[in-house]
Amino acid sequence: MHVMGKGNLRNKECLCGSGARYKRCCYDLTDGQVEEKKQTIVMSKVFRDANIKKCLFPDNSQCDERIIRAHSIQNNKILDRLSENGEVYMIRPRYGYNFGFVLEKVGRAKATTFTGFCAHHDNKIFSPIDNMPYIVGDSQQEALYAYKAFAREWHAKLVVMNVMRLAEDKIIDPSSKDELEAFSEGVALALADIEKDAVIFRDFLLGGQDDEIATKVIVFNNEYDFSVSAAITMPFDFEGNRLEHFAKTEWLFAKTLFLSIFPQDGKTYILLSYLKRESSFFSFLDDQLLKTNDDVKKDRLTKLVVYHCENSAFSPRLIEAMTETEKTKLVEAFHSTVHVFQSDIPMQDSAGFSLFG
Repeated sequence: MHVMGKGNLRNKECLCGSGARYKRCCYDLTDGQVEEKKQTIVMSKVFRDANIKKCLFPDNSQCDERIIRAHSIQNNKILDRLSENGEVYMIRPRYGYNFGFVLEKVGRAKATTFTGFCAHHDNKIFSPIDNMPYIVGDSQQEALYAYKAFAREWHAKLVVMNVMRLAEDKIIDPSSKDELEAFSEGVALALADIEKDAVIFRDFLLGGQDDEIATKVIVFNNEYDFSVSAAITMPFDFEGNRLEHFAKTEWLFAKTLFLSIFPQDGKTYILLSYLKRESSFFSFLDDQLLKTNDDVKKDRLTKLVVYHCENSAFSPRLIEAMTETEKTKLVEAFHSTVHVFQSDIPMQDSAGFSLFG
């Protein structure tokens, strides 16, 4: 059914809230389509207004006033390698009646960016990994990759908290609100975990104490067409066993894995970092990942990325070589872990495709 009274609305501002005249915007749409577009515009504005511009460096005495769009995955070093015509693919939120995610192209200047650092500290902190090649065993570089993943996740959770506050009275469709609540469930408790881990990173940043951060490294002798910078709280290990921090009701003991994957000089590096005090918890990584053959490693890392790592950048070379079924599986795998509690969904036996060719 079409919107009634079109003649009287032709030259008025469109009902969807776009600001355009009705005759040039939603004139040919049904009532339902207009409402869906209105929901999309409302939620897009909520997410824009909820963004936080704040330098997360623990000592702000030298902060300049220019908060920038810092890249969580290096632009010139990594995204340039992955991009085609200046674009990469990312999994992005889709607003509207049915909140979800889509796989879409993003200009590499905007891809993986977040407003979590001033220009001074972004340049100062990350120079050893932004301007120098990674060397296996360089504990400073490995801690910086972990910190970048940590800072981006911290910023993202602060934004989600703002989204829920701003969206409370603006959600038109109840199902969208349910989706957002599922997405942000437990964020307040997760922020408590982040603030606990921030103490270790503060000591590293201010005192150079990188000996509290452990890193296990996997190297493949090929450059694969994607990159990841993510902080992950795994509900299950790779064999489907529920991990201890999700088996208990106390979320404050959740432990985070900082995952960095990137191509460099004919190889692909996988950095799995965590706080040393949590080494016993992450001991399963040895038997279930590091000691396995390359085929098992690639299968399990693919599942880890698609089920847990929203902050991933994919080359068009990789995505456009996939079948439509594989692309759908990629998006659905990620969406399934934010649609309900991650603790209720173990990683499937197989993702149905490999990110490693």
